[in-house]
Amino acid sequence: MEAPIQYTNVIYGAIKEGKYSEAIELLTAELANFPRSRAALSLLGYCYYQVADFNAASEIYETLVSVCPDVEGIVVYIPLLTLLLTYFLLYYRVQAVLCSIPV
Repeated sequence: MEAPIQYTNVIYGAIKEGKYSEAIELLTAELANFPRSRAALSLLGYCYYQVADFNAASEIYETLVSVCPDVEGIVVYIPLLTLLLTYFLLYYRVQAVLCSIPV
């Protein structure tokens, strides 16, 4: 495994370059070693949000809240992600209906 600072730079570099899937893989591996890592959970939730995997993002943020219950800002993300997921699914259902209507 790379030195901690280099490993952190690799993760942040992937996020900065928009390589969220790569960052998700790295952060998932990091959580296998440190399952209560506030930084890894927070970044992983952010990456899942960026790739529009709102279910996974919501689950990660729920875990983050249970690990860090005293951090107030985290609690805001869960209802927001639930709302986004609802609208996202509704959008795709409407698109599916519209695409099936002959013009």
